[in-house]
Amino acid sequence: MGTLTQGNWRVFSDANAEPVVGDALADENAAPTLTSATPIVRVRADILNTGMGAVNLMNLAIQYSTDDVNFTAMGVGNHWNWADGKGTDGDNVTTLLLTDTDTKLIYCETGSQSPSVGANKKSEFDFALQPTANATAGTRYYFRLLYGGSTVISLGSGKTHPQIITYSPPSGQPTASRHQSSPYSAVGFLRPRRQP
Repeated sequence: MGTLTQGNWRVFSDANAEPVVGDALADENAAPTLTSATPIVRVRADILNTGMGAVNLMNLAIQYSTDDVNFTAMGVGNHWNWADGKGTDGDNVTTLLLTDTDTKLIYCETGSQSPSVGANKKSEFDFALQPTANATAGTRYYFRLLYGGSTVISLGSGKTHPQIITYSPPSGQPTASRHQSSPYSAVGFLRPRRQP
């Protein structure tokens, strides 16, 4: 029987069907801060099987959390949902983008795929996700992997769950009327008259 753990991860944009290093939104195992409200992102994560046999990951899925303790499923009415990325759900990835993987597995866009992880393999997966309009701005979200509806893939020693910080709109700029020393008038923003 296999023993599964999650290892390294990295977040990429959805600029290409197969992400390239230049599409990375942050370093490996580092949380990016999104620059828009609801972009499709690609979470690359690896699953290490240290057991003697292959493991079938029935309905491999991903869940989100804001505290890294209580997790919620993807869903259109939730904070995060699956996304139709530029990869093809169920196809194999074509490059290894993480530093500790040796096997190319699949793009996951629906939570309905059931790949098999070989014994003593470090397999790389690509999850297409998207924050919904219900996501909380400027919030760090954590993501964990599971299969079979309830079997959570535990973290490897010293590893962390994938993380993403949602976009936070910039605060409004102060108006000129709040700055008494401004050379512009509060009404019409007129330039001061040039002295002769």
